Amino acid sequence: MISDKLKAYLQDWLDWVERGAPDWKPYYRVSGLRNNTVFYDVSLHDQLHSELMQMFNGKPYPFGFKEYYERSNNATQHLDPNRIAWVREQLAMDE
Repeated sequence: MISDKLKAYLQDWLDWVERGAPDWKPYYRVSGLRNNTVFYDVSLHDQLHSELMQMFNGKPYPFGFKEYYERSNNATQHLDPNRIAWVREQLAMDE
């Protein structure tokens, strides 16, 4: 089960993606889920980042190393179907 704060962040991130992911409004297309937590609420960054690390079993690139860097270089992290599916799955599990 995810915390209410993480759930709110993931929903906000998904809403941003579904709005077309305008860069820096509020999230950065180059960044993944963990690094974008700072743009959601800087005071929650450490907590959300830590919770995501636990959910990813400490893996720095849970959706793939190569995938992360290619998408980072192309500013398309928000388009990763695995990332989007994972977020949707987390939100659905907690309903």
